[in-house]
Parts: sequence; structure tokens; C-alpha cells
Amino acid sequence: IKKYEGGIMSNYWFSGAKANDLVRIEGPQGTFFYRAQEEVKHLVLLATGTGIAPIKAILEQLNSNPTSCSNKKIWVVWGGRYQEDIFWEPKYENLNLSFIPVLSRSKEEWSGARGYVQDAVLREEINLKDAQVYACGSVSMIQDAKKSFVENQLNKDKFYADAFVSSN
Repeated sequence: IKKYEGGIMSNYWFSGAKANDLVRIEGPQGTFFYRAQEEVKHLVLLATGTGIAPIKAILEQLNSNPTSCSNKKIWVVWGGRYQEDIFWEPKYENLNLSFIPVLSRSKEEWSGARGYVQDAVLREEINLKDAQVYACGSVSMIQDAKKSFVENQLNKDKFYADAFVSSN
């Protein structure tokens, strides 16, 4: 659980929660899920921070039914600030997958991609005209990614997003 200054849940978890407290949690009700489209050749799964969780769920779904994406190249581009923020690596034997971790505040010894995840996608020169994008993370990343990708031939109707917004 990440602590956010002034966060409603952060305040509860770090200052108010006690052992044996009853907590009721409602499950996700969003529209962020894989939509199979035969003509799509590239799936770009883009995340920042904890936005990797819904991306991981999509990957698990695809891995359990690999025929749904057998003719597709999958790109997982996950951004964090520092190397320790990238705590997971996708390893799915049934998927044609490339993983690109991206750090925005990397130290000298980092040899991987640097900057923003949306820029890392563009550097890969993926044919976005034949792509479908699933982006999960900050509002600013999602807005910038959609604008940049549409300018690079992505059909705006093939961009799906789940933006993380502050509860403040």
C-alpha cells in the first residue's frame, strides 16, 4: 500500500486502521478489459506505477486463451520513477511479448529506457495504424499518450484507458 500525503485511504491505512477492523471493499466496475479485434496486429499495454495491475490481468487473460492473440505482437511498456519501482516482469510462455521497463528518474547505472512510457512506445516504431492500446496510470500520461499515438496513425477508437485520479 502506497502512502499519499493527504490521501483518504492512506490516512486510514497508516493512521486509523486496527487489527480486526471490518473493511468492505467493492470490486472494480470499470470498462478496462481486452476487446479482441482480428485486424489488430499489435497490442500496446501501457502502464505507469500501479497501473500495471489491470495490465497484468489482461495479460493473464490472454495467456490463458492464447488463440485470442496468436497473430499479435504484444508490447508491455511500464514506467516508474526508479529501478525499484519495476518490481515485476511479465513472463508468459504463450504470448509473443516484448517488455520495456521505462524509468523517468533513473540513476546512472540504468541501461534501459528512460523518460516517459508514451515516448518509449514511439521510439519502438510500432505500426500504430494496426494497433490497439490499453493504457493505465496517471491522467497526464493517458492524455499525452492518446494525443501522441493518434498523431502517429492510431485509430482513436482503439485507445482504451483507465486513468488513476486522486480522491482529493
